[in-house]
Amino acid sequence: RPKISNRWLTHSRLMRMHRITDSLRIASLADVQESAVDATVVVSVCQDTAEDNVGVLYYQFKLADGPHSRYLGGECTYDMFSEAVEAVASALADDETVCVHCHAGQSRSVAVSIAALARVNEWSYEKAREKVYQAHPNPMPEPTLLSFAQTYVVSDGNSMREYPSLDSSS
Repeated sequence: RPKISNRWLTHSRLMRMHRITDSLRIASLADVQESAVDATVVVSVCQDTAEDNVGVLYYQFKLADGPHSRYLGGECTYDMFSEAVEAVASALADDETVCVHCHAGQSRSVAVSIAALARVNEWSYEKAREKVYQAHPNPMPEPTLLSFAQTYVVSDGNSMREYPSLDSSS
């Protein structure tokens, strides 16, 4: 059996980090744990952490994958969802390259990314959703999380609030 080089494995894992825009990636927990992260900020929206495996700014929000998910005690609340969106949107507004990850890279990370893209670009929910779905080969966001994204875009995402700074020196 032919031996597979580590370089090929790293490249194939980077390819699973879905490039949504020039500055936004969506990935799974395994992708972030096992490969180089093409981002300056990582936002985790799952209960497990990959913080020790990345050498960049890392934020974690223990967002459960829907109201019936009891895995590792995360919570599925609009407040938790909107905090995660704000972290992503703030980093994008600061011209950072952001990787959003959840366990599979298909549900929570997708819903949070839709809302953040809509906010930063002043897009509709539908336009942001279309952008993510075009770039991601298998998005499967949990319905409650999609409703959170829609609510965020309509209620909170177009407000005139200032983005909180992610710069630790301020």
